[in-house]
Amino acid sequence: MNKRAVGQCFSRGSEVYDARAAVQQDIARYLTTLSRTDPPSSQGLDLGCGTGYLSRMCHPAEQWVGIDIAFGMVEKSVRNSQRSHEHVSQIAPLFIHADAEALPFADAQFSRVVSSMALQWVSSPMQCATELARVLAWHGIARLAILSSPGLPELAHGWAYVDQRARLNQFPAMATWADAFKRAKLHVVDHHTKPFVTLHSDIFALLHSINDIGAGTLQQNLNKPLTRATLRELSAWWQQYHSTPQGLRLTYQVDFWHLQKG
Repeated sequence: MNKRAVGQCFSRGSEVYDARAAVQQDIARYLTTLSRTDPPSSQGLDLGCGTGYLSRMCHPAEQWVGIDIAFGMVEKSVRNSQRSHEHVSQIAPLFIHADAEALPFADAQFSRVVSSMALQWVSSPMQCATELARVLAWHGIARLAILSSPGLPELAHGWAYVDQRARLNQFPAMATWADAFKRAKLHVVDHHTKPFVTLHSDIFALLHSINDIGAGTLQQNLNKPLTRATLRELSAWWQQYHSTPQGLRLTYQVDFWHLQKG
């Protein structure tokens, strides 16, 4: 994974992210509902904080730190936080430009870690799990939402149908994450996969829903542009197999992990 390209792409999408990332916000809200029974933390960490949406939903008495590899996202998080805390007696989160695989924090610094739709972009799940275990306090809890592999099944099948497999990112599989957590000595309290369905007016709106927020970054460098003929073929395939009266269906398959250290 080219982290520099990922950071740049998400930075470019940071200004429109909140308006266009409805499904990502649904996933973050669901992750929050899962953590409602968790004990409050003295200090929490949000890995891949994006525009700070998940941090803003956390308990107001908790001190949260958010990190993101996209500098534009960090800047947007700071501005969002300043607006939301302007007239609220609440501890404002701290946002830092940093990498989830090289966290700039002390050992056992956080009693709670959350992450929503970010960790699929890491280069090494093992390195990410090791860093997560390092900064998590003993008996600390982690709640993670990670895009499955394949995380967008209709897109995977569609690109294969029109012979454009290179346009599909290969994210780490669930088994890879499970092995990484085990080796990092993080106990899996619970794991389940949940689909989130989005609907789009046509193939262009569907593809833009991915690209406009920065998630269209590809692991491969592609010089071959999409042709109109390929897009027509892809649109016809989608209309035949994944069309509803409300629009074209695109499903996000998300793995939800509940981890504990110790």
